[in-house]
Parts: sequence; structure tokens; C-alpha cells
Amino acid sequence: MVTGVTGFVGSHVAKALLERGYRVRGTLRDLEKAAWLVNNVFKDYADTGRFELCYVRVIAAVDAYDEAIQGVSVVAHVASILTMDPDSTKVIPATVAGATSILNASMKEPSVKSFVYTSSLGAATMLAPVAAEKALWKFAGEQRPHFTISSVGPSVIIGEALNKAHNEGDGAWIRTLYDGNTAFWDSMPAIYAVDVKDVAVIHAAALLDPEVTNARLHAWGHKCNANDLLVVMRQHFPEREFIDDLAYQTVLHISADFSEPLALLKKWADQDGWRSLEDSVVENVNSIINLA
Repeated sequence: MVTGVTGFVGSHVAKALLERGYRVRGTLRDLEKAAWLVNNVFKDYADTGRFELCYVRVIAAVDAYDEAIQGVSVVAHVASILTMDPDSTKVIPATVAGATSILNASMKEPSVKSFVYTSSLGAATMLAPVAAEKALWKFAGEQRPHFTISSVGPSVIIGEALNKAHNEGDGAWIRTLYDGNTAFWDSMPAIYAVDVKDVAVIHAAALLDPEVTNARLHAWGHKCNANDLLVVMRQHFPEREFIDDLAYQTVLHISADFSEPLALLKKWADQDGWRSLEDSVVENVNSIINLA
């Protein structure tokens, strides 16, 4: 089961599992917004019963996932509360409740063997991801579930979008530069960027690999900034006039242990290292153009 299956990451996690021969049940809060999945991207899988949808109205409700989780063997909890609301009293309780709700549902379902939570590089500094991760590991320690628990913490996620909506809104980092919008980048002089396909493979591996247990998998990708991304865009899309380089761009000086996620990419995708920043940017821009 993949929660938030219509999202940028959720749709790619579902795709990674489907391509490896698994049946996928995706949960979502708006069935109308999922038409593109069953009628287009995953049509062949849906037509053969390998991909199905389940409506979950409020992900933070106590019994939100009790029905959806029946018969499920692995759970990827990708759905999150998407908001830029600075009021932590609104965001944190709902984020934690969503994680707790699906963990409790998993405890009631004996078929569940593994659970993967989509965290964030922000879990190092941002209040909502911190609280949700704390709740996750507290649950693992106190409840001693019959399934393994792991988390995948991506940085800024870029790459091919499967739906036009994924190239819009606050999280469309490449789109902002493509459109010449620097408002966000003015306050973000350096980032790590990871390809969504890498994030999806690591999720799939954490769900399916019996050697992965209670792991915190940092999927950060490459150190870069807006100017690095603009270089790639100018090189591959010379017909478009892009903005000039931004001032005050720099490089991050934080790191983490990436040995386990990189080993999983090798084992499950026969891939040495992260997908290149160049490929990720090009695929992201191509999806902007093709899905326009």
C-alpha cells in the first residue's frame, strides 16, 4: 500500500513497485484527482487488477486506514500534510496523527511485514518532520510491532514528473527557475537535490529487502544551488532564455552516512551512485514541456 499515491513521490514509489511485479493499492483523499493514474500512467496495471485505489478522507483520523490496509503486506506512508502554514500548532499535531493512525492500523493487520515512512532532510531542523519521526521511533520502541519500520529522508526532490500538477506549487523547484521565479531561491542559497526515481527505488528496497530493518535512509543526492541547475538548463535547452545566475549562492557543508541507501540503489536498480544532477534536471524540464 502506498499512501499519497497521486503525489510526486507517491506515484513514483507505486511505479517502482509495479515495475517489480507487485500489486499496489494506493490511498488518496480525492478520487477525481487520481483519474490520470488509472486512465493513463498506470492504465495497464489498473486494467489487470494490479493497481487499485482506496479513498481515505482524513489521514489524521484515528481509524483512517483500517479498511484500506486489509490484506496488505508492505506499507509506504508517503502522504503528508502539505502546507506552508507557519503555525506549528496546526501542522505538527496533524502530521504526527497521520503517522500514528497508519501505524496503529498496521498493528491490527497481521499481513503487514514492513513499514516505510517518508521523512525529510527537514527532519534535522523542521518541527513537523522532527515530531513525526520521533513518534515513529517511539512507536517502534514501545509497541514492538510485528513488522519492520524504516524511514527514507529525501532532500529536495527533482526529476521526471508523471503529472502536470507535480510541476506546480511550492515544491516545484526546477519549475521556479524555468519560469524565472527567484523568490524562493533568494532565501535558499544552497541545497541537496535527489532524483525522485532514486527516492522511489530506496522506498521499494526498504519495503522488500529483508536485510533492511529499522533503518534511517538518507536520500540526499547532490550538493548544488540554483546556478548549478541553471547551467544544465542553458546547456540542454538553448532555445529558451533563462535568467542570469543568482547572487549569494553557496554550497552546503552538512553530510550524512549514505552507504546503505547507495548500496540499495546498487542492489535493487544496478546503479552506481545517485542519478546524475544533469539527468534529473533534464528529465524534470522535459516533463514541464511535455505535460504543459
